[in-house]
Amino acid sequence: MAALIVLAVLAAFGVLCALWVVLGLLLPRQPGMAAVLLCHGDGEEEPLIRRYLWLYDLGLFRYPLILVESEKNEAGQPVRGIIRCTPEELLDKLEQERKQLDGTRA
Repeated sequence: MAALIVLAVLAAFGVLCALWVVLGLLLPRQPGMAAVLLCHGDGEEEPLIRRYLWLYDLGLFRYPLILVESEKNEAGQPVRGIIRCTPEELLDKLEQERKQLDGTRA
């Protein structure tokens, strides 16, 4: 009896997860939006970046993540949905996002 209850709970959880993914694919994209994350270089932002990429791959987040780093990190490969910049470049990146938003509204 207990195994049947556990199986029913797992099946319900699986159905809810599938509905969550389908709902994420059906939601319209909001162009021009962006999330900004300030990196201090101590590695505390890595779990946030992994969570963001997981949700981005599912289609639930469809806007870029702008990582603001104190110094330019050229060694890393470009990653989908992530824009790396320095604090000096941040205003230019946000201006580009605003222009994209204005272009889609016109």
